[in-house]
Amino acid sequence: MQKKALITGATGFVGSWLTKRLIKDGYDVIAPVRNIKKAQELNSEGATLEPYSLTDSKSINSIFKKHQPDIVFHLAGYIAYKKEERQKMYEANVTGTQNIVSACTKYKTSKLIYMSSVVAIGAGQNKNDVLDEMSPFNVGQYDFGYFETKKEAESIVMAAHKKEGLHAICLNPSTIYGPGDMLKGSRKAQLKAAKGKMPFYPKGGVSIIHIEDLISAVMASITKAKPGERYILSGENISLKELFSIISKAAKVQPPKIGLNRPVMLTIAYLFKGLGILGIKAPLSVENAYIASMYHWFDNTKATNTLGLVTRPAEETIKESVLWAKEHSLI
Repeated sequence: MQKKALITGATGFVGSWLTKRLIKDGYDVIAPVRNIKKAQELNSEGATLEPYSLTDSKSINSIFKKHQPDIVFHLAGYIAYKKEERQKMYEANVTGTQNIVSACTKYKTSKLIYMSSVVAIGAGQNKNDVLDEMSPFNVGQYDFGYFETKKEAESIVMAAHKKEGLHAICLNPSTIYGPGDMLKGSRKAQLKAAKGKMPFYPKGGVSIIHIEDLISAVMASITKAKPGERYILSGENISLKELFSIISKAAKVQPPKIGLNRPVMLTIAYLFKGLGILGIKAPLSVENAYIASMYHWFDNTKATNTLGLVTRPAEETIKESVLWAKEHSLI
C-alpha cells in the first residue's frame, strides 16, 4: 500500500523540493496550504491539497482524521528578525508546532520529522565557535525571536517523544542555497550583491548546504534517524565576505569592499531605529545587526555518519543559485 506523507510548508523553497521528491519516491502526498489557488503547481505535481491554518487546531485535526498520514514532515513556520513580529513567530512556530504534534499523537502518526533550524542550537561569536547537536544554547541573552521560538518548538517535539512515545526527529538545516532560493524574501542582500549594489559586508559567517544535499538527508532520516535525536544538516563554513565574493564573481560584478563589524552595524541600526518615528524604513534592524555579525558555523559529523549526508562545496552551491537567478531574470 502506498504510504501517505503529510507535509506542511509545501509551498516554500524546501517544501516544494521535498514534495516533489516524496512524490517521485512513491508517496501519496497531502499538502495543507493556506491558499489553494496559489498552490496549484503542487497539485499538478500530484499532491493532494487541503486548506488549513497552522494556528487552527480544528482544521489540522480534520485533515489528519481524513487522511491518516503515516509520516508527517513539519516545515511550516514564520521567519522574521524584528521584535514587532514576535507574536506572529510565536503563533506559527510554537502554537503551530504544538498543533501538529498534538494531531500526530491523537491520530497515532508513525513518524514526525520536524524541520527545525540551526538557530535552535545557537550561534558563535568568532571563527573558533563551531557548534554541534550537544552545544548549549548560547544566545538566550539576546532574546532573538526566531531563535527562541524555533528552540521552543523543538522542545515541544522532543517532549512528545519522551512523554507520548511519538517517533519524532528534529532536523537542523543551516543556510540553504540552490535553484529557486533567490525567490526567498531573505535573499534580498544576496540579490543586491549579485547586481553589484552591495558596498558592505558584515564580518560574520554562515554554513552553506545545497538544497539537493539537504533533501537527500531528509529522505535518509526516514529510516536512519533515531527518534528523539536532532541532526545538523550543514555544509561548508565560510565567512560572509567569502559568500558575497562568490556571489559577485558568479554574477560578474564587483564584490563588496568594506567590512562592517558589530559596533558599526549596531550604530547604523540604532540610528535608523531612531529615525523610524519619522516614518523612515530601516534597512537594518538591531536584531539583524547582532545576527549578521555572528558565526553560524556548525559541525555536521553526526548527520554525515548516521544519515550519510554528503555536501558539495559552498562555491559550487552558491554559483548554481546565482546562475538560476540569472536564467530567471532576477538579476
